[in-house]
Amino acid sequence: MLLYPTGPLTAQEFNYDLSEQLNETTVMITVNFSKGQPAEYGTGVLLCQEDDRAWILTANHVFAGKSTEPWKQIRLRRIERATIAFYRNSPPAVEADTTVLRKQMKFYTFKPEDLLLISVPLTQQLPSTASLSPPPSGADEQTVSAHGFWKDRGTTWARADGELAGSRTDSNKFLFHTGEVHEGFSAGPLVNQHGELIGINLQRVPGEQTPDGADGEWYGKAQTLNNQEVLSVIDKWMPAKCLENASQLTELAFFVYKKAMRAVSIRRWAEAEELLRQAIAQKSVEGGSVHL
Repeated sequence: MLLYPTGPLTAQEFNYDLSEQLNETTVMITVNFSKGQPAEYGTGVLLCQEDDRAWILTANHVFAGKSTEPWKQIRLRRIERATIAFYRNSPPAVEADTTVLRKQMKFYTFKPEDLLLISVPLTQQLPSTASLSPPPSGADEQTVSAHGFWKDRGTTWARADGELAGSRTDSNKFLFHTGEVHEGFSAGPLVNQHGELIGINLQRVPGEQTPDGADGEWYGKAQTLNNQEVLSVIDKWMPAKCLENASQLTELAFFVYKKAMRAVSIRRWAEAEELLRQAIAQKSVEGGSVHL
């Protein structure tokens, strides 16, 4: 179940516990294709477990394969085998060929965000699922950690610490940070210093090189989709019990409402109307207005 944590980790607990916590809430994904197409490697975030199914968020291109286009359709018949590996093999890795992918898993793709929500049969209880960050404050901390499957280092989890490049209170749906992400980090979590999920890593940003770094080795910034944008995209497809936390739903409704008001300000009436409908659906109406 997606819930806000009951309390933050202490400063001493952070360095020791964060990696373990992130390991338990992420999966390593390897997808092998037919016809000589290169394998894809990525990370997934365990959002919740409900009714013997696990809900995992990853990147669409991990299952679709690389493309020069911004978005590529997934073709399951071209996948020979997909492996979803859990930390410490608990539960055991899920191995799926084309038949299993078609008959037992469910895929929900979202463009242009390049997100993919997967529903996987899983009867064994997961040790942990992701904890969402509460709304940011004006004095929001800047220290963050990215987590992912670093392809070039083999089958292992990797953590990259960095700083936010800008405030999390900005209205932009993207966050940028200096954590050193590499191929395989796609759709891995970005967390604050309390271990709370604040975004999903999307890509490296070409441009600024890290001082003293080898040319072309690291770009200096990574782009992340903030957690409220993620929720606004996937919430219709998640089981209701996975999103039943009242404070979370209030925040999501308010977020969608703000997007609607921005649409009104630039006279995008149809978009504003649809967003207001979504906000009302996410939070009950009282007194003839959206109660937020």
